[in-house]
Amino acid sequence: MFFNRLLFLILGVMIKYIVNKKDENKNIVRILSSNCNVDKNAIYKALRKKDVKINGKRVSENITLNQGDVIEAYIFITNENTTKYSAVFENEYVIIFNKMQGVPVVDDSNNEKSLVKLINEEYKSVYEPCHRIDRNTGGLIIFSKNRNYTDLIKEAINNRFYKKIYNCIVWGNAENLIGVHKAWHFKDGEKNRVYIYDVKKKYSKEIITEVTKAVYNPANNTTSLEINLITGRTHQIRAHLAFLGHSIIGDGKYGTNDINSRFNKKYQALWSCALIPNNITEEYAFFLPNKIISVQPEYE
Repeated sequence: MFFNRLLFLILGVMIKYIVNKKDENKNIVRILSSNCNVDKNAIYKALRKKDVKINGKRVSENITLNQGDVIEAYIFITNENTTKYSAVFENEYVIIFNKMQGVPVVDDSNNEKSLVKLINEEYKSVYEPCHRIDRNTGGLIIFSKNRNYTDLIKEAINNRFYKKIYNCIVWGNAENLIGVHKAWHFKDGEKNRVYIYDVKKKYSKEIITEVTKAVYNPANNTTSLEINLITGRTHQIRAHLAFLGHSIIGDGKYGTNDINSRFNKKYQALWSCALIPNNITEEYAFFLPNKIISVQPEYE
């Protein structure tokens, strides 16, 4: 008996929570993560294993609850890998993760475990990323849970059925950047660097970056920007903003060491914060989330 109780304490916790008025019409993950200090990834795992009961009945979907509903959940303590990502949305076809900075999406030359490997080890499956963000950029990544739908999901992203919204912090007063900016982008694969031009040059491709919000902080001469990434080329936001005279804080490649040294940032202050549905057609609507998926930046 003592051993069983000890094992319970080591492996997980039992949570019982009664939904109150302020939690009404929120889903299970949101309620438990905000009120019980539980990792979202662990809650999604409990749902998959049907370790969550609502009013005494086991559930596997992240359903919306009402005042008075009783949640009972057995939550396993998460391992160290879950600090590198968390699941924020899941259905039968896709799962969307919030990736921390410093984690490569796929294997690279640094021989560190990629997000793909970490996820497939934990989920004991073969989930595939449908787009990428830089190793040192944090934020939302869509994974396909079914290979039969991977190409369709990639097609939906390429057809801009989602607006991809980024938040970043740049040097200087960049309030005048609000609007749409076009330029030409050339990628040097050998140097893993891109170059931005005002005019079209050989092998260059057009890029479009929209700045939708800008909040200037005179205390440290930085501006928080919200970016709608209209085209999605390598290092586009980082290089384009530097070209426009406002490099991202902490960006060692397109920023300047003199400025970066004034801030205690381990990585560039750039985060993929939201996926906003943009006229998703019926062909894709049944397997893609037709709602806004958003997270807050967790810059390091």
